[in-house]
Amino acid sequence: MRKALEGFKTIDVKAAAKRAIAQLLALCLTLTLAGCQRSGADKTSTGSADTSADTLSNQPEDDVIKGLYFSYPKSDKLTVYSEKLEFSGSCSPNETLTLNGRAVTTTKEGYFTVSYTLKKGQNKITFQSGKQQKTFVITYALPLIKSYTPNEKSLSLAEGTVLSVSVTALTGSRVAAVFGNKSVTLSANDESNDDGKSYSVYRGVLRVPQSGGTKLLLKFKAERKNEKQTVDATTVTVQKTSLPSGLVGVGGWTVPLPESGTHSSYANIANGYIATLTVTTSETFSGDTVDDYSRPTNNYLPKGTVDYCLPQKIYDTESGKKYYLLKSNYRVYANSSVKIQKGTLPSGNTVNFSRSGTVGKYYELAFDVDWKAPFRLRLESQKYKNTKTQDYSITGVTFSYVDITFCYSNKITGQVKIADCPLFKRAKWIKNEKDYTLRLYLKKAGAFYGWTAKYNDHGQLVFSFLNPAKLQKSHSNRYGYSLKGVKIVLDAGHGGKESGTYGVSGKKYEKYYTLLYANSLKQKLLSLGATVAMTRTTDTTVSLPSRYRYIMESQANIGVSVHFNGSASSSAHGYFMGYFNPFTYKASSYLSGGVSRMNLISKYNGGLDWHYFNLSRVSACPVVLTENGYLTNPDDFGKIRNAAFRNNYTEGLAAGIVSYFAAVKSGTTGSASSIRKITPISRPSRVVSAVSSKAPSKASSAGSLPSHSASSGGGSSTGGSSGADSFENGAEGTGSSGLSESSSKEGNSSFGTAHN
Repeated sequence: MRKALEGFKTIDVKAAAKRAIAQLLALCLTLTLAGCQRSGADKTSTGSADTSADTLSNQPEDDVIKGLYFSYPKSDKLTVYSEKLEFSGSCSPNETLTLNGRAVTTTKEGYFTVSYTLKKGQNKITFQSGKQQKTFVITYALPLIKSYTPNEKSLSLAEGTVLSVSVTALTGSRVAAVFGNKSVTLSANDESNDDGKSYSVYRGVLRVPQSGGTKLLLKFKAERKNEKQTVDATTVTVQKTSLPSGLVGVGGWTVPLPESGTHSSYANIANGYIATLTVTTSETFSGDTVDDYSRPTNNYLPKGTVDYCLPQKIYDTESGKKYYLLKSNYRVYANSSVKIQKGTLPSGNTVNFSRSGTVGKYYELAFDVDWKAPFRLRLESQKYKNTKTQDYSITGVTFSYVDITFCYSNKITGQVKIADCPLFKRAKWIKNEKDYTLRLYLKKAGAFYGWTAKYNDHGQLVFSFLNPAKLQKSHSNRYGYSLKGVKIVLDAGHGGKESGTYGVSGKKYEKYYTLLYANSLKQKLLSLGATVAMTRTTDTTVSLPSRYRYIMESQANIGVSVHFNGSASSSAHGYFMGYFNPFTYKASSYLSGGVSRMNLISKYNGGLDWHYFNLSRVSACPVVLTENGYLTNPDDFGKIRNAAFRNNYTEGLAAGIVSYFAAVKSGTTGSASSIRKITPISRPSRVVSAVSSKAPSKASSAGSLPSHSASSGGGSSTGGSSGADSFENGAEGTGSSGLSESSSKEGNSSFGTAHN
């Protein structure tokens, strides 16, 4: 407003006054809209693009750098376990920056990152910029045992609880857990990658003995060459319980052991206790493991599912999560979403085919069942890189059919009819040793777009499979297609209290840029006729369960979650598109191809990466997690904060989305090579930054600063244990008023408060 008043000196006062009044009215309208959004109202667009005010996008890109600032490390006194430490931040571009008296190279904007080699013990590191000085005291330590779980001072666990333990120790160490009067050797099964070579993670499984009321000390011991170290991890108070163990022996400890089956396996659990799932979608984990890894080979189970369970809980100390083991050999979270009670289930289950046909966007199959038993849904035969190391990345879609195994089914009635189905060409029942599998053959390999399942009001198990979107050709835009009838959910990561990672300047956090980029992409998609829904439209906290449920229930054709990366290593740079489900791989590759064709920014890991990000685990439609560069890399950050780069980059994303749906329409499978056919006509000039970096190795990315939390779609760290913020929790989302929908038609849609 001050600038408008200053303009009165040189322009016509009446004209300026009119403009000032208009600006005030626009400001009032903006504040009113923002207030409506916070109170739960949705924004809708009635034109080809949304022209409503956006408070964030009107803010300056970044403040002018005036002083010395460090984005990493945050503390000036810390202990590290890697020989090299990188410092990143910003300083006045008009001042020379020095590190212990030696000049440090900065970008023209004043951003910098510098690697420092530490000596063992204490290191004093001083930065000077003009009259400003900052000193760090860094201790470089190499203990045998760096960290361990559980690490609480004390724990209270019931008799029979299965307990996972882990120790991060120097590679090559012999590590053991001593619990009570027993000792078990831990196995090294992966590297922690703090410096790419020094430390490995050692894991094992223990069981709390039947000794209620006693206190047992859990210790960890490590030996390496002439070094030895012992740590007292925690004191476990054993709670007395009358529940049966339901476990079978393995070695010196007891853990659940699955039985072998032709197509599926069942855990060896004694009958007597029943688990009832009480939320819409409950995530499942492999029953023959004790971890929190989400796997695309595990499907969720719908509300109402019942199964025999092990009444004692399984405790994964790394994630801090507890589970119930089901007889179907799935684990589910042991929380309020699961009800445990004594009871008996039928010895088998009759499954009767009821109906099939297209309902709206979906092709449905409905079955009558005697009781709500679990099922297994898998895309077969999909090839993964290495499932033993939790690497479910793929190089292409290879699945050609969908297998649904009805657990405990001993009788099948009714012939499954597939008629006028755009997805499946035929169905076949397969008899297994202990159950039946329905095999649905796809018309084309990989041509699958998502699914949901529920028990309806009549107790029928209904599977809904998303049909391919019907794309229309158009000569009115540069892409050659209209997205009319296509619904897209855009998720601007983080927001409100969840800031996400930070840039080298420290002026704006990830949540600021995710909303800018999501809104930019939204405008382009609306101009193409798409209906666009947003998980947030303002700087609002929206929980991961709320975002997850919103996408699951939105009947979207695709979801795109917008994020930026962060790393303790400044060499980590570039964008990538993350996928979880195999049927999302194709969409991710097209979005990556769209950005690649713009030639604006480098790729990380070839532009594609598999990960168990929370929102990527949505099964209802393909959901692509976009990591659009590293805010902690000076080169990437200089581009990301540039408005022209943002416009061009999101144009690449839009081109990738259109290309994906064009491929769906034509039945194309495999690579995204056809992206070149619909590249935007106006090719933008490349945005050049003052600093360039080498592409990161897998080791360097493993040191990433948390950017999406154990979850992935919101939170403040990347990756982590897969289920830490899983959608199974059923908690109501905070700030869900940010959810909104826009389209080229009148009307709006709001998201309710149903549990997931």
